[in-house]
Amino acid sequence: MGNAEDIALFTWHRRQAGFGWVRSRAVTIAHPQDFLVPLDDSRPRPVTFYEPLVEERALFRQFGECEPTKAGILAFANQFGELGADRAMLSGRSGPVQWGDSISTWIQAIVKMRNAVDVWDAITADDYGLLREWFRVQQPEPPILGGAIFERDGGFHNFVSEREELWEHVQGADTQNPAELVRIARFFLQKSTNVGLKDASPRLLFNPATDSHELHIVPRNLLGAMWMQFSRAFEGNKGYRRCQQCKQWIEVSTEGHRSHTVYCGDTCRVRAHRAKKAKARRLAADGVPIREVARRLNTTAKAVRGWIKAG
Repeated sequence: MGNAEDIALFTWHRRQAGFGWVRSRAVTIAHPQDFLVPLDDSRPRPVTFYEPLVEERALFRQFGECEPTKAGILAFANQFGELGADRAMLSGRSGPVQWGDSISTWIQAIVKMRNAVDVWDAITADDYGLLREWFRVQQPEPPILGGAIFERDGGFHNFVSEREELWEHVQGADTQNPAELVRIARFFLQKSTNVGLKDASPRLLFNPATDSHELHIVPRNLLGAMWMQFSRAFEGNKGYRRCQQCKQWIEVSTEGHRSHTVYCGDTCRVRAHRAKKAKARRLAADGVPIREVARRLNTTAKAVRGWIKAG
């Protein structure tokens, strides 16, 4: 059940008019807070549908980098759509019923994803010093329960309690031992991901290619989709780097020719090449020797001469 195709099955929507913040109360919550809601839109088709996890191979990373501020959240929502998780019906408004994601829901979701991505990156980079700053094992000292602890930026999370089955795998672990430290960190990712995957569920779907029904795990909303994308990346130990031109995250293979990929596509590759040629001409016009221009741009003197001659 569940495979890489599950990600491709997910579609989501963008609001053509975008979103805005309103101060309101949820029907089930007494105190007011800020909610991100769709702006009024009288167009016949106020939303456009797209496949975010096909178009964005590392959307979970972009989400983890989102600034947990009104401006940062608004920019992300206008580009990719609402989270769709823990949406609340707002009260005290006339007209149609309005739903929205609270700012607290957004901030908590961003922080959880950021922590997961940063822990995974620390594991990949063998950054044991950073992992030791974040993780420790609290042995049982009644009335204090034992547990595996994650601490960061003043936050405290006992993610494996001594009352859980996982405790037998972390009890007595020595965080000075890299292998045991990484095992604890991986259990943190397991627990974080499983909580995030509550917004994904099994569905029986028809496959016209095989004329049969198949069981898939399909996200219910954008937040669940990003956690599913993260889980696939973590499971497959996928590598990522930024495109040298547009700085967006791109997925790279850990072996083969794609391990050397530096651009997200042909558009950025062509733009980068044009920028390199233009820079070569500027340097030459400033009197920089051809060989020095070639050295700075990591190319050959022959190529530089050709660019200058072509004008």
